[in-house]
Amino acid sequence: MALQLKDIARRLQKTAYSLLSPYLPQTIVYVTANLRNAPSLLTELGRFLSREPSELLAFTLSHSLPSLVTTCSRDEINLVARIVGRPVAALLVDKTTDILKGIYLLPDDKDVEESLNFLTQMVAEAAGAKAGSVGTQALVNSCIATLLAELVMVFGDERSKTAEMVNEIIS
Repeated sequence: MALQLKDIARRLQKTAYSLLSPYLPQTIVYVTANLRNAPSLLTELGRFLSREPSELLAFTLSHSLPSLVTTCSRDEINLVARIVGRPVAALLVDKTTDILKGIYLLPDDKDVEESLNFLTQMVAEAAGAKAGSVGTQALVNSCIATLLAELVMVFGDERSKTAEMVNEIIS
């Protein structure tokens, strides 16, 4: 597969990265969701992009972590942290804005609540704090300005399906 993609990139006079970059967010979400069952996907993607798996994962955390949190994928998050070589708490706290944005863009309130509970539980566990000591409000307050700016940009993007959904709700 990688050889076929490299051949396509060469024919289009593109680098492997420039060929895949428009699809990298969706690709890395798929790869990390299947990290336990098909670890070779990460290896092959890294080989195609000439990157070490740890470097590739570290570079794409803003895409993979929101998806892993919204699907409550504890094992995959732990595996990503192990591959990247960073503690789970550090990964989740560093990418809080991206994760919360992904959570608040979920269409179902039940999923939002479940994901927020999962996130606070994971951060508390990873930080060695007792259950309930890390709250949603504290996480939101830690990145409120950036989070609001990100959400405003998504809702204001006329090409965004989320913006369409919001407009339908408001109308």
